[in-house]
Amino acid sequence: MSSASPFDGLAEDYDRERPRYPRSAFEWISSKCDLASATTVVDVGAGTGIVLEGLLPHLPADCRVVGIDYSHDMIQVGSKKFPDVEWIQGEAETLLAPLAPIDLITAGQSYQWLDRERFLAEAYASLNSRGGLAIMQNNRDYHSGGFADAYETLLETFSPGYRRDYRKIDVQAELRTTFPTVNLKQFRWTQEKTPEQFMGMSASSTQSQAALHARGTEYTAALKALTAEWSSADGLLTIPYVTEVYLGQK
Repeated sequence: MSSASPFDGLAEDYDRERPRYPRSAFEWISSKCDLASATTVVDVGAGTGIVLEGLLPHLPADCRVVGIDYSHDMIQVGSKKFPDVEWIQGEAETLLAPLAPIDLITAGQSYQWLDRERFLAEAYASLNSRGGLAIMQNNRDYHSGGFADAYETLLETFSPGYRRDYRKIDVQAELRTTFPTVNLKQFRWTQEKTPEQFMGMSASSTQSQAALHARGTEYTAALKALTAEWSSADGLLTIPYVTEVYLGQK
């Protein structure tokens, strides 16, 4: 990770606007990892606690829960939401070992920002003998066409260096370099937003911020026109998502 988080200054908007993970994803993790008996769980790149929102209901009341993030702004928001969680600012790659033994480590969208080879080694070493690492990814399903595809084209046009497959990491292959058992589960779902709500969500992303800095009002006008074009008769946009959960276990 760099010395400055790209999410500093975005925390409030990020927490309000970013899509959540489906409940079924956490139910699947819980069924695989026996979370009812967990004593220590660590969320890496915890941000404002979006993964924790879905995870905490599956943990026992006396479970030690730790959220690690590099951004001070994100932790400020997260700690207000979840004051009983232990929050640590810094690089997860250096902070897992002192927390061992860990029952479950989770990482959401943050996985792409990590020194992944080092992180996987540290995660494996810090887990208990039956521990697991769950990587969760929320991706707009642009393969389905429609608005999701058109929005990616817009970002590729206005956001410098952006490609829709920028997060095309073979997570399963990476986990298999370290974990003997790796499972993948996909969850397809849709979200409806008004054009104004979608523009708010878009503004909370680093890719959209880059487009704003590069092209300013030109980008904003193009995004507004796109959301108007794809809105339904009742004024809503339908955004398809695919949530992928990769689970590595000892």
